[in-house]
Order: sequence, then structure tokens, then C-alpha cells
Amino acid sequence: MVGKRIVFIIRDLEMFPDGHFRDCRIDVRLPDTENYVNDQQHPVIKAFKAVMKDIYPWEVLYLNGKYTMDCISYGIPLQYPILTAHTTEEYREPGVPVCYLNTRKDTIIPFGKYKYFNSDTIRHIGFVVDKEIICIDNKGNELFDVFCFDNSVDPVKEGLFRIKDKTGKIGFADTLGNIIIKPQFAFAYPFENGKAKVTYSGKKSFIDKQKEHWKWESDFWFYIDRN
Repeated sequence: MVGKRIVFIIRDLEMFPDGHFRDCRIDVRLPDTENYVNDQQHPVIKAFKAVMKDIYPWEVLYLNGKYTMDCISYGIPLQYPILTAHTTEEYREPGVPVCYLNTRKDTIIPFGKYKYFNSDTIRHIGFVVDKEIICIDNKGNELFDVFCFDNSVDPVKEGLFRIKDKTGKIGFADTLGNIIIKPQFAFAYPFENGKAKVTYSGKKSFIDKQKEHWKWESDFWFYIDRN
């Protein structure tokens, strides 16, 4: 297929209000053919729709009672950034220097700027090390520092994970890198059943002699929701 041209005709675009692609109808003309295929189960059409769903966010318009997109002015960026990690070491393991390339092999993040932290492929967000664990997006922008749990990135609970600012205050972000609750708490537990236990004050208390595990003590705990 190298050097060949595939033509797509897209109509009846449906989008979600938050910028995610929902569905559309596609006709495709494959290389060396004159006729268009409109079977929506065709592998090429299904693959194209999968790419559309991976792209986020789209610029969404509300026209004639439905959410859609203006393809003419906005365009369809098929070469959207997907970054992959590369290193000169024999193995990719946490702590080795890396660079990140896009699908065209352009260097988006230069070698040695960060150290690797288990993000082989970055579609929306990934994690790298520069003194602290940092969350970056698929364009190489730094988003925020990450709260560590058990020497790793804080696990996602109910769609959110804990982050922190440069002063150590804790907040929450979602898996697309959006800060949902800005860092402001001295300590915060993960969300559970729609609530998170947080406090503005307190102190860290180690619970083992090696000082590897600790708990946060406070007399002023309260609960928050996602809002």
C-alpha cells in the first residue's frame, strides 16, 4: 500500500459533547479501483473509525439539534501524535534515558531530557522521570507531577488518580490529563464510591523502621466529590 492513495468520503458525523468521536458513515475507494465500498463492516472502514475514536479532542459544533464537526475548516489529522519510547540501552526499564518519536519518526522529546518510566506508547498521556514522576501529553508538554503510590504512579480509581504541585499539595486528574480537582490538599485518599477523604493539614508518620511506609495523621478530615 506504500505510495498508494485511499479516498474516504465521510458523512453524517456524530460527536459527543466532550470532544470524542461517536460515529459516522464512510465510503472508501481503495487503490487501483474505481468503485467505492460502503459496507461499514469493511476492515478499512472499521480501522479508519478506530483512528477517529483515538483522536481527542475534536472541535465539536452543535448544528440542527446534534453534535457534529466541521470537516472543511477543521480537517482530519490522521497524523495525530502517538509517541513511542526509544533508548540506547539494551532494555527499556525505569531510569534509563529515552527519547520519544512520533509515527513519522520525528523526535518530539529529545534523548536524555527524561528518564523512562514504563510509558512505551503515549496516545494521550504518559509518565517520565525528571527528579519527580511527571505526566506529559502526546505533544511533549508537561502537565503536572504525579503522586507516587508504592514506588509507582498512583492507580486510577473511579476514573481519577492523584497528582501534586511543586509544593506537594495533592489534587486529582483524569486519564486524559485533565486536572479535575486542582492540587490544594495536604493529603488525599483515592476516590471510593464517589467520594475522597481529604485534609488541609496534618503530618506524615512513618509506620516502619526503614521509613518506607507512612500514614498521614490529621484531626481535620472531610470528604469531597468530583465537583
